[in-house]
Amino acid sequence: MAAALWATLALRCLAARPWLRGRPAWSALQCARWPLAALSAFCLLVLAQWASVLPGVLHTPDVHLTAGYLLRALAYLAAFALVMLCVNTPQRVAGLLGAVVAGGVLQAVLAVVLHSSRARYQYLFTEFVQGHRAMGTFPNPDHLAGYMELTLSAGLGLLLAQFAAGHAAAAPAWQQRAATALRFLMSAKMRLRLMLVVMVVALVMTHSRMGNGAFFLSLLLMGGLVAALSAQWRRPALWLVLSMALVDVVIVGQWVGLGRVIERLQDTAESTSLDAQPAQQAAAMPAMPATGGLVAPAKAEESIQDRLRIPRLSLPLVVQQPWFGHGGGTYVLALPPIKPAGFPHHWDHAHNDYVEIAVDTGLVGLALLLGMASASAWRAARLIDDRHPPLDKGVGVATLTALCCMALHSMVDFNLQIPANALTLVLLCALPWATAAQRRMQAARPTSFAS
Repeated sequence: MAAALWATLALRCLAARPWLRGRPAWSALQCARWPLAALSAFCLLVLAQWASVLPGVLHTPDVHLTAGYLLRALAYLAAFALVMLCVNTPQRVAGLLGAVVAGGVLQAVLAVVLHSSRARYQYLFTEFVQGHRAMGTFPNPDHLAGYMELTLSAGLGLLLAQFAAGHAAAAPAWQQRAATALRFLMSAKMRLRLMLVVMVVALVMTHSRMGNGAFFLSLLLMGGLVAALSAQWRRPALWLVLSMALVDVVIVGQWVGLGRVIERLQDTAESTSLDAQPAQQAAAMPAMPATGGLVAPAKAEESIQDRLRIPRLSLPLVVQQPWFGHGGGTYVLALPPIKPAGFPHHWDHAHNDYVEIAVDTGLVGLALLLGMASASAWRAARLIDDRHPPLDKGVGVATLTALCCMALHSMVDFNLQIPANALTLVLLCALPWATAAQRRMQAARPTSFAS
């Protein structure tokens, strides 16, 4: 339903702007022709599955599931195109990054308040019960962690851009330095920095092992990459990474449950090393009771083997339909016929986005999405250069950090099957191409006046 609303709204916005038929719109879309072509081809693939154009090759066992999958894909394509067409000034780029950060702060505050009050509530016809892990409005705490990773990535890029834009030589007098420090404490940069602290608190309170690990590993990688590629940003980037690692993790994290995350990681390592009989242990686990839409907290820790069993079990599904998959959104139907007897729980997803996308849309669909992400990563990496404006470099950092987080987290979870997370990632992937379109328009403007 939400995907259909998004697609309808996007098409209405596109149709309502008369300048879309002119040269500026075409030039903006042409800058992102490769990622847009990959997303369009992916939508056409799912459309062919829905229409069952080639029975046995391009088909679906459930047209309703594939129709929903197709609507979500079209919504992501429309969102990418809208960013290219509408985010055409630096102010709008900063505004979109700020909107993503604002959404993350709102979700983080909701998660912290609901978790602290042990709330029990109903949202979108699903009843939630807060347990030991914060989850906000997401049924799975790991998906809240994924959303926090994306919004933190946007905030990181925006904060670096503001630091670089306002960076000046240090004043020799201590009075001037003190005045500069006081201005910083009362500036928008400090408010944004506090917002990042709030989102880190929510991320830690999810107790997501891969969510926390993926973000902080990506943070360290991006800090090293920025320091290597940009001499102007070397000090701000290293300072920000160091402050987030020490203040947010060591100090704030200890207050809000970082020790619980470490305990889960240790429990995972111990269960992995002592897991001599995984099949017997899995069979002994009680089945998940039907709760009638009740989302309850998990009561047992999963080892690495437990988390990887579903992706490994799903690999034969990829072999059955290697090129075009079983049909968009039909993983839940494809798994039961090959699931061993007595296998615990009912699995709707593969807990591995790469495997699930390959099962749904085949290796062709997986390659198209990876191609879109790789093209956006390449474009974002080119922005991290001292020849580009600070905001453009901030966009590059935000996109690369988000892609790195999702690339790691998707190996053990299914964040890309959640529309909120997938749509946010698409927006961040589109921003580097929007900045390229802005540079092209600025370069062509004098020529148009001369003619």
